[in-house]
Amino acid sequence: MDWIFYGTAENDLIDMLGEPEFIRFKFDLELYPQRGDVIRDTGGFRKVRYPIRKRNIGARKGARVIYLFLVTKTAFHVFDAYTHEEKDDISAGDKKVMREIAKELKRQNEQQQK
Repeated sequence: MDWIFYGTAENDLIDMLGEPEFIRFKFDLELYPQRGDVIRDTGGFRKVRYPIRKRNIGARKGARVIYLFLVTKTAFHVFDAYTHEEKDDISAGDKKVMREIAKELKRQNEQQQK
């Protein structure tokens, strides 16, 4: 399974969760890639909530991870990772960027399948 992280998402997630929990997070998501809720108007990106166990914070107040899973390529594209305290909602501008990224990644994925 491929993981492609954008910007600081990988380091942010490792900082939030710690290395062992980061590995567990990836394993959990690989088992159930559609776990996160689909974010409207993003072209298929999902948001999953994940506990920050090292700080005793449950999933509701814990980490948020924004990702796109492409089934035919079996790859996770991680767009962003942040805590509930850092950001509550995704802006319309971020949704537009995600929609464009999703469109391009899906186009590339279709071309590779031919």
